[in-house]
Amino acid sequence: MNSLGLIPIAAGGTPVQLTTQSLGAAVALISPKPGNAGPVYVGRKGMNTSSGVGVLGVVPKPASATTGPFASFQLPPLTGQGGYRLDELYIDGTTGDGVYVAYQ
Repeated sequence: MNSLGLIPIAAGGTPVQLTTQSLGAAVALISPKPGNAGPVYVGRKGMNTSSGVGVLGVVPKPASATTGPFASFQLPPLTGQGGYRLDELYIDGTTGDGVYVAYQ
């Protein structure tokens, strides 16, 4: 597995690109930062978190910043279809929240 590290949300309501590098992945696991105040939405550029258009999944906020649970969102494996382009994925949520991204 590889890691993009922590991807922070600088301003809620403004989607954040996971990476500007052209990276492909067969599998991507997106986990919440401990202490997130709300859910983090994962989707395509231009996603609308109110209507759900462009949203691929949601990373729930942890019940506890110290003990979790830290539920993750995993994009289904796409090994036979060329995989995902991580530079085409975005997150959005509460200002100051974030996610960790692992991929293979």
